[in-house]
Amino acid sequence: MRSRTITLLFFALTLAACTPTPPVPHASPTFTPGVTTYQQVVQAWGPPTNEVVQLDGRKIVTYVQPQGSPSIYVLEFGPDGTLLATPNP
Repeated sequence: MRSRTITLLFFALTLAACTPTPPVPHASPTFTPGVTTYQQVVQAWGPPTNEVVQLDGRKIVTYVQPQGSPSIYVLEFGPDGTLLATPNP
């Protein structure tokens, strides 16, 4: 299952490199696992560059900030839309 997630993330990042998106704000709000919802993130950052829904209902979203210091943000949400993890430092 983990290798499938990694493969999907790699695929998502490859697609994200081809898709122009609005930049993610440098001064972003604090997102708290277990508290922050998908809708709050979209409200703060806009639509994600890419999103993948897993078979178990988890949603993995990717934001790419191409300007300035390029950054990729990956966030994972549970089936209820609540943030589970932010693997980025």
